[in-house]
Amino acid sequence: MFASTATPLTSRLTEAALGFQDALELNPTRPDALVGMSLVAIASQQPQAAVQLAQAAVTAAPRFGVAWVTLGQALKSVGRCDDAEHAYREAVALDGMSILARLGLGELRLAGGDAKQALWEYDFALRRDPTLPAAHMGMGHTLAFLGRHAEALASYEQALVFAPRLAEAEFAAACVLARLGRTRAAEARYRRAIAFRPDFAAAWMNLGCLLREDGREVSAQAALERAVALRADMIAGWINLALLKRELRLADQAEAYLRKALTVDPENTNTLIAWSQLRADERDLDGAWQWLRKALAREPANPEAINMEGILLHIEERFTDAVDVFLRAESLGCLAATSNRGNSLMDLGRYAESLDAHRAAAARDPHNPGASYNLALTELRLGHWRDGWPRYESRLRFRDVTRTPVHSNSRAGRAGRSKADASCSTPSRGWETPFSSAVMRR
Repeated sequence: MFASTATPLTSRLTEAALGFQDALELNPTRPDALVGMSLVAIASQQPQAAVQLAQAAVTAAPRFGVAWVTLGQALKSVGRCDDAEHAYREAVALDGMSILARLGLGELRLAGGDAKQALWEYDFALRRDPTLPAAHMGMGHTLAFLGRHAEALASYEQALVFAPRLAEAEFAAACVLARLGRTRAAEARYRRAIAFRPDFAAAWMNLGCLLREDGREVSAQAALERAVALRADMIAGWINLALLKRELRLADQAEAYLRKALTVDPENTNTLIAWSQLRADERDLDGAWQWLRKALAREPANPEAINMEGILLHIEERFTDAVDVFLRAESLGCLAATSNRGNSLMDLGRYAESLDAHRAAAARDPHNPGASYNLALTELRLGHWRDGWPRYESRLRFRDVTRTPVHSNSRAGRAGRSKADASCSTPSRGWETPFSSAVMRR
């Protein structure tokens, strides 16, 4: 039934699959067994098989709502979102109060960026069943997408009330805690997620990123290596290992990890941007541009790639062009670009605009140490000692690294100093290069 490339099944899934297969041998069109086998196929990362089994289930029992919901899940897993929505709506037509179908529609709405409609779907599900962990998780993901992190955390905590050992809820709570700047609490929750599910590769990766930001490089490397050992196809894991080695000025090792990422997908935009960052760090601007042009050719509107373009322009002292490019990155949702624009404005002598940009960056991302660090240096250079000095004293939190950011976390990573920076007595400003840490699973 399943190809040899499938993800190995746990003992519980294997037992379930064998039971469904026994049932199908007796009755090949039994709808509940077909649904069960489809769900096992999804869990084993065989989405095409899942679609075929779910389609067989709805053919055998077209008024079986759960079969339509399962078909929606299977179709979503292969990226056929319009067909998935049709399947979910068939389930709703059969049972207008179908909670599972509403959850599926909520996932589709959130994936499409329609957070308002996603909130409506999850709220509908919770009014029908306030004890449903999946509905609380969906609500949390949507609130986190909207930047309402404290509310998202409350939703995840509520999910844990009804499913106390739900590793995904611990993972999601850790993500928003990190976004709120509560790093110690986030670390504890990542570790709880791993304790509940030791093979949780994304939790290992995020833990590694958090430890790296805290300066615990040895532990960070161990966690990140565990992540890629569990999932060798996890590009973000290889990229973060490369970033760790880049921080430690071990360029050869950083390149080795980036080559691993290229092996997984030679066209992955994040990998191409990481190569550009590495070359810029080495002052190989020709190499940095070559990698970045590949990234932009693949995704011309990628905000992180455009932000990196602004950094390279600034390094070349093309400050006016850099400001325009950072503005474009901002318009596409790159928070880091606001602080970077402030750096370029400073070098243009447009001090009031620079201060405004850095203040806006810190206000939008108050727990980002890089944004606060850049604001502090700008305030000090402009003589605003009362405001700047307390922020500057907390500079030990600022590390010369990059992050993303599960949902798009960003943090500071210096890509070099301009001549103006090199000649001034204050430390150089940091560059914001949002990058690949964690993306919250939905």
